[in-house]
Amino acid sequence: MAGSHTGRYAGLYAPDPRGRHVLCERMNKQVSEGRSERMQEIDYTLEGESADRFRKNFGNDDWLKVPRIYWERTTQEILTMEYCPGVKINRIAELDKLGVDRKRLAKLAVESYLQQILTYGFFHAGMALLQ
Repeated sequence: MAGSHTGRYAGLYAPDPRGRHVLCERMNKQVSEGRSERMQEIDYTLEGESADRFRKNFGNDDWLKVPRIYWERTTQEILTMEYCPGVKINRIAELDKLGVDRKRLAKLAVESYLQQILTYGFFHAGMALLQ
């Protein structure tokens, strides 16, 4: 990656005076803050609000589907959301069978991760990643 910092995040990946990379420091800070926030996600109304915020941030991306939250059926103990069928990203054979371009998928996943942290300052892992 060194020497090839082009594109949307080129200005964010630059050595600082101490010889560390600014991008790495920002990402580490965001991930560390996320650890303490995970316990708050047990309140499913907070999880739903995070999902709504994520949907707002990525609402114009046609490659990504964020389930809608059914607020009239959601409480602190129950999260009710739209059913969105799909294939887990680690099921390579199924993705290949469907004709998914895995290189494009990987690129989009990394870009969305960077956008969450660097553009929106908000990372939403979702409860599914914690199971």
